[in-house]
Amino acid sequence: MAGRTVVLWLPLALLLLFVAGCAPAEEEPVSVQPSGPAEVDTSESMLIGLSAERAEGKPSVLSTGQSLSCVRVTVTNSTEKPLEVNPLYFSVTDTEGVRYEGTSALGMYENEIDTTVLAPGEKAEGMFCAEGDFRPTTIAMTSPLLIEIARAEVA
Repeated sequence: MAGRTVVLWLPLALLLLFVAGCAPAEEEPVSVQPSGPAEVDTSESMLIGLSAERAEGKPSVLSTGQSLSCVRVTVTNSTEKPLEVNPLYFSVTDTEGVRYEGTSALGMYENEIDTTVLAPGEKAEGMFCAEGDFRPTTIAMTSPLLIEIARAEVA
């Protein structure tokens, strides 16, 4: 019986060791870009231009009528590599410091920022909304690995 218990717990222990070893390395915080038009800044910390302004989201045919807080976002790829853009990579923070993801509002509004890959020098524009009635003050964008790569104040 003891041998069977070890056999059952060994894979779990190995899995836990693997997951613990795969934790992301500590990253330096991303600089917050000021609100206003996206300016191309080629400094090391701002290779991805991100700007956002508050906007009124227009409900789509999929809308369930929930209240949405929206921003019109512009992403500019100033890197030398392709940049993936996806509405799932964005979040907004309100005046209280509460962070909102857009997963509950996907497809609920028109002109949603497209899922695309930007070549160097290209930009994408569109809406990002999160469920709730709040005032967005900051928008953040992550990479496909969910590491924050850009942050900007909402105008």
